Amino acid sequence: MFAPFAMILIVFSIFMGAFKVYVNHYQDKAAALLATASGQGDKQKDIYQEVIKRYPRAEASWVARSLLGHEALEAKHYSEAIQWYQSLTTTSVTPMLRISALHNLALAYLEQGDWKKSLETLTQAVNDPENAMKDYSQLLLARVQEGLGNKDKAVELYQQLTESNPIVREEAKGRLSWLKPPAPETNPKH
Repeated sequence: MFAPFAMILIVFSIFMGAFKVYVNHYQDKAAALLATASGQGDKQKDIYQEVIKRYPRAEASWVARSLLGHEALEAKHYSEAIQWYQSLTTTSVTPMLRISALHNLALAYLEQGDWKKSLETLTQAVNDPENAMKDYSQLLLARVQEGLGNKDKAVELYQQLTESNPIVREEAKGRLSWLKPPAPETNPKH
């Protein structure tokens, strides 16, 4: 009675061990291919696309998508950048890569003049429970609210950020002083 269970457990353990070796090998090969892109100039884009094609589920593939999005954004090919960054917001990528993709996706939408999609994208970033850069996401969201003419919403977001990390706090205070200049004195000094 015990022997069949033990045999099943042993076979299962062997299978899981082999699967883990396969996954590690797959990830390592994808990372090695991605590493060859460094310093390749015009060939970098082709190598990134090869990583995506050959190893679509590898973490290196996610990084390649991000790099292709970055290249497209810098070249002002916003539609292409949007496609690359969108692919990183719908898969199970690392939280940092997903949030970075959301920020860059929002920027690409802004460059296209689509403030509403930028707002939606940054709201998604702010609401992501795994966002380790929530303050920065909220700062970007406040800037978009400001650009849309939603001054009260922008001021509210900036005020929330005045107690955040020093870099974001200073930016928020600067924006608040611009949006809400100090009221003039009502009792002038004699």
